[in-house]
Amino acid sequence: MTTETLVPRRVTTGAFTREAALARSQRQGEPEWLRAQRLAAWELADRLPFPTGFERAWKYLNPDRLRVESLRLPDGAVRRWPAAVRRAVHKGEQAGVLTLADEQLLRAELDEAVRGQGVIFTSLSTAVRIHPDLVQPHLGSVVRPDENVFVALNSAFWSGGVFVYVPREARVTLPLHAVLAASGGSLALFPRVLIVLERGAKVAVVEETVGGAEGTFVSAVIELVVGDEARLHHYRAQRWQEGVQEVFFQRARLGRHARLVTAFAGLGGEIFKGWIESEIRGTGAGSEMYGLVYGTGRQHFDVITLQDHIGDHSVSDLLIKAALRDQAQSAYYGLTRVGRTARMADANQENRNLLLSDKAKAEADPVLEILTSEVQRCAHGASAGPVDLEQLFYLESRGLPRPQAERLLVQGFLGEVLARLPDEAARAILERAVAAKLESEVGAISDG
Repeated sequence: MTTETLVPRRVTTGAFTREAALARSQRQGEPEWLRAQRLAAWELADRLPFPTGFERAWKYLNPDRLRVESLRLPDGAVRRWPAAVRRAVHKGEQAGVLTLADEQLLRAELDEAVRGQGVIFTSLSTAVRIHPDLVQPHLGSVVRPDENVFVALNSAFWSGGVFVYVPREARVTLPLHAVLAASGGSLALFPRVLIVLERGAKVAVVEETVGGAEGTFVSAVIELVVGDEARLHHYRAQRWQEGVQEVFFQRARLGRHARLVTAFAGLGGEIFKGWIESEIRGTGAGSEMYGLVYGTGRQHFDVITLQDHIGDHSVSDLLIKAALRDQAQSAYYGLTRVGRTARMADANQENRNLLLSDKAKAEADPVLEILTSEVQRCAHGASAGPVDLEQLFYLESRGLPRPQAERLLVQGFLGEVLARLPDEAARAILERAVAAKLESEVGAISDG
């Protein structure tokens, strides 16, 4: 009898060598502190284990599905705007636009009145060169490289990226819109987003990811620093093309009486796997997390959330809704933790799933961890079920074909999430993204 030995997967081979990380830093002319940070992150990536599937975080997604071998890093050869970028950049109300393709900066625009307040909206690579005093204290402080092997890889190989800085008491009334695009092929992208709001600042930032193709792998890290009494609205529209796999890690750190509204729309790609966390540290701070998923084909969406109440009188609210068609799958695991110092916390967590076919599947696991007896409210709930046949029959009886009737039901189901987003101009970007997928799916069903 022979015993099979499982060989752990290593990610620091092929394109992801120490020499490649060093070369990327040297090519961009980075300061010594960042070069050292990259190399330390590479050492972590070399040591940290690749997930095996036995971990709680990987209960619903086999990590063997992730294609991390035989990838290449961008070569900086993008010379013109990919079509996906041109379609994503709208002329709607916005204070600034940032576009990157394969991590290369193509466009950076910011309203002069906003710039006059001291607001910075540029690529993270540019900010490292021009504003190192604003980047160095925060980069890697909210999401540490040792979180997992994917964060370590990002910390070693990120390029381009997005940097937003809003100084004390500055108020930006229109959203900042960042479009991150991939050209396709066996490409590895490591988007890095750092948003810093000083005391009393206010801004809305929308990230939109587009393009890519079969074989594209994305590992993103998003760090949000929300200072005392600051207000950040942060939205993501994930619109990758079919076949793209993304793993991301997002964490926000909130000061006293700070407010965060963060939301995502999971629409594209093959795999969308991520962690979304809020450290609600300051007294009276509040975090609102919203998400919507519209899954079709064999798409897999897997989100883990943490609402971490640390300061007293802190508030959190969470609503994630998924509508799933065909053989699409969604998994949600959410933890609301109320620490011993978080007196009089108010927390709510809700996950709802709409199954549009017999083969669609949704998993939900909301969890409460309460370490103090002094709470205002801690609630959680989850559900999954099929389309309401009475509602469907009603719409069909009014002359609507089945595809259009289902679209209206899905639109109404997901619309509850969109309705909670407080910034109208920023919300409109997500609404357009959702509408585009709904229209394409109705057309495909009707043609079939």
